[in-house]
Amino acid sequence: ASNEGAEATAPVVPGSTLRIVLHTGLANMPGLTPVERDVPYVRGVIPQIQAAISELAVSSAEVPALLPVGTRVLDVAFSAAGTVYIDLSSELDAVREVGPDEEKRVVQSIVTTITENFKAVRRVVLLVDGKAPRPFHLDLTRPLRPDDPMFAAWEAPEAPTPTPSAPSPRPTR
Repeated sequence: ASNEGAEATAPVVPGSTLRIVLHTGLANMPGLTPVERDVPYVRGVIPQIQAAISELAVSSAEVPALLPVGTRVLDVAFSAAGTVYIDLSSELDAVREVGPDEEKRVVQSIVTTITENFKAVRRVVLLVDGKAPRPFHLDLTRPLRPDDPMFAAWEAPEAPTPTPSAPSPRPTR
């Protein structure tokens, strides 16, 4: 279901705010950190999702912007099955090109921020300029959940424990 014109029908409610918990990266800290922000309240879940994503592009004294400068939310659509489609401008690709860790952090931040703040959302599909994002390091062509295996800690695989084929010699004293 497309929601064209949602901005025109979703006025800001003067004097009211919406508390959003951004899951974002902080300087010199691994992983994502929850940060609360109050944004002007708008009616409707689609404009609220747009506001939440837009906040990831806003820096403050304590929290650097997670999304690259100029990144805009072009459109948001929400399916009855709980999938949100978020169409972002091509500036998003600048951060995805940096490396797999940075791409993972940004994508995980978007997915976690939306699913944690909007309980009806179960999955997030990211689009760039209305299309499936071109591949960099991660596969973003499918719906993502915060517990997606792609977001698991990237660690070197453990070396397999060798299984002795013959009994080990005992040290002599």
